[in-house]
Amino acid sequence: MRDLSVLVATRDRAQSLARTLDSLALQATPDLDWELLVIDNGSVDETPNVLERFKAALPLVILSEPRSGKNRALNRALEAARGRLLVFTDDDVIASPGWLAALAGAAERWPAAAIFGGPIEPVFPPATAAWIRDPAFVLASEAFGAKRRSVEGYTDELPFGANLALRASLFEELRFDEAVGPVAGVSYAQGSEYELLTRLRLRGERIVHVPDAQVAHVILPHQ
Repeated sequence: MRDLSVLVATRDRAQSLARTLDSLALQATPDLDWELLVIDNGSVDETPNVLERFKAALPLVILSEPRSGKNRALNRALEAARGRLLVFTDDDVIASPGWLAALAGAAERWPAAAIFGGPIEPVFPPATAAWIRDPAFVLASEAFGAKRRSVEGYTDELPFGANLALRASLFEELRFDEAVGPVAGVSYAQGSEYELLTRLRLRGERIVHVPDAQVAHVILPHQ
């Protein structure tokens, strides 16, 4: 077993993926044995070339799930992941250098918890209106996945999939619901990781907020 596995599903976002992988290559993890599983969910752009380029810089495992659907891709990765802690993020995220170390440290400090999440800071396009950029914007969490910093400890608030860690033992019986979440080219039922986290919370699994596990979410103009 490894200390942790990072899981990223991607489809046709080669440029964005490269930015995410750059941030993962800069992780400060001298004491961690970790792997990065990237699941290509049927890309037809330059994604394979981007992944090939990062093989030397990252402990990269490249997987393929041609059936469209983020949750299908994540379930494919669950079969291959070897970490005791499974860390999930997206291909439009920039992770802070201490992100993985902070999540791994929290998992050690809070042995009774199974779910961990941290702050997500939106990075807006230059022309974004000031009222949308305002940290007090009431829809920032729903629209952009914004999660503010608070003290480390137990919370009832569910993390978002862009900054989420779960103990691998949770998946001995569970999988992501493949009827939920992003599917290319069609409208879809939103929720993805939220649906799984709701099941876990209902059965009593505890959640810890980790303020030092920070990522940025790059917001595109159309979003």
